[in-house]
Amino acid sequence: MLRTLKMLLLCLVLLTLLFAAESWADEPTTPLISEFMAINGGKPPLALGELLDEDGDSSDWIEICNPTNEVFDLEGWYLTDDPDNLTRWEFPSVQVEPGGYMIVFASGKDRDDPDGGLHTNFKISSNPGFLALVEHDGRTIAHAYAYPQQFGDISYGLSSNAADLSSIPEGYFYDPTPGETNRGIVANLGPSIRDVTANPPQPTSGEDMVITAVVTETFKPVVGVYLVHRVNFDSSTGAEMFDDGLHNDGAAGDGLYGSVIDADDYGPGDMVRWKVIAYDVKSNVSQAPAFLLREGERQSPEYFGTVLVDPSIHTALPVFQYFVEDTGAAGTRAGTRASVFYGGEFYDNVFIRLRGGYTTHGRKFKFNDGHQFRFDPNLPRVDTINLNERGA
Repeated sequence: MLRTLKMLLLCLVLLTLLFAAESWADEPTTPLISEFMAINGGKPPLALGELLDEDGDSSDWIEICNPTNEVFDLEGWYLTDDPDNLTRWEFPSVQVEPGGYMIVFASGKDRDDPDGGLHTNFKISSNPGFLALVEHDGRTIAHAYAYPQQFGDISYGLSSNAADLSSIPEGYFYDPTPGETNRGIVANLGPSIRDVTANPPQPTSGEDMVITAVVTETFKPVVGVYLVHRVNFDSSTGAEMFDDGLHNDGAAGDGLYGSVIDADDYGPGDMVRWKVIAYDVKSNVSQAPAFLLREGERQSPEYFGTVLVDPSIHTALPVFQYFVEDTGAAGTRAGTRASVFYGGEFYDNVFIRLRGGYTTHGRKFKFNDGHQFRFDPNLPRVDTINLNERGA
């Protein structure tokens, strides 16, 4: 009886040690980048989830989470947006509490005062890019993202802060939570689409348009890639894109897909827009542009585009062209959506409304976050412009 009791106790001790070992193995050991925002449009008064730096600027930001059970000192660790320069910005001696968060502004201001706001010497690109937290040896990447396209006031990050990063979905957050637990993820489960043909040299009538895109699997193999295009505000037309080396797509199987918009579809001065849609074997779908923001004045572009050369226009001055489907609504205060072409750049799904003040037929254009208007290559881009006409 005593011997049996001792054996049972020994088994319980062994089981306890086994479960403890498994628990210790599952414990995360380093901080990670739990969330970041590449296009911060926050303005006073701040809404829930909005954030400004200590200068009152709406800087990009990076959230560091410490999922361990101990205080973690980040002194000598690094943040970088360049895989070829892992020591781009170094942390001072700053501590993150167990289960706590720290915000670092990716503003380009380069500040490392532990008692002030921390600012990297780089900004986060809204285009697909790289972001990493690097350990103090300057070589070991503790956590990194090869992230997709980013959008205004939508953050990106992890659905949870668990130890096994390989099993945690990444995705977008319509409701950012700087300094708090992430919630409400929208995972980018479809294939990755990047480097879509954008702002090509302005085509002329009779010239086919070649459109290419790099499409690779995210979680599942790619089974279909399609090019959808519209001329002016006509119905959409779809065509399959190929990676077979026979459709202006480079070498077969290299991930570069190609297709052609036939010249018979358009004429001089027409607006031509396109997007790329891709599917994987699980029917997960993605598109580029992603077109995530579909409400409010500032939304997301739905298409890439261009405008054909119009030989009837003869001027040495820059030409500003815009296209509106509902021309009546463009002349109201409520406004509507428009597309703009200027200086070789195309801006899709822009907000347009009647211009106020002393004008009678002027127009106000509000460009989408991350796609601001470039009036002059030597001047900063702007998010709002006015076309004025003399009042009565």
